[in-house]
Amino acid sequence: MTWLAFAGRERELTVSLAPGLDVTPLWNAIVIFMPGWPVRETGPLAQTDISITGSDTDFTIQAESWDGGFSKASHVNDAANALAGLLIDGLLAQSQTAFCLHAAVTRPH
Repeated sequence: MTWLAFAGRERELTVSLAPGLDVTPLWNAIVIFMPGWPVRETGPLAQTDISITGSDTDFTIQAESWDGGFSKASHVNDAANALAGLLIDGLLAQSQTAFCLHAAVTRPH
C-alpha cells in the first residue's frame, strides 16, 4: 500500500492507495491538477482521510475520516481531479473558517 500526505490546515490529509495501484501515473496527474499543493509520500499513519481503490482503469476515490462522498473514475486524470475535490472537502471538514475557491484559477480549453 502507498500513502500520500497532503498539506492541510490543522494537520496533513492522508491518502491511501490500494495495493496494486501504480502511484506513478497518479503522481504525474496530481502535478497537473494540484501543482502548488505540497504532497509527499509517507508510510502508514494513524488516520486515513481518503482511500483510492480499484485498478489502474477503474478507480474509487472515497472520503474516510469525515462524512464525505466518493467518486468513480476510469482514467487516472479523472481520479486525480476527484482527489483534488475530496482534498478541498477535507480542508473544509478540518475547519469551517473562511475558504475561497476562485474561478480565475481555471482556464477554458
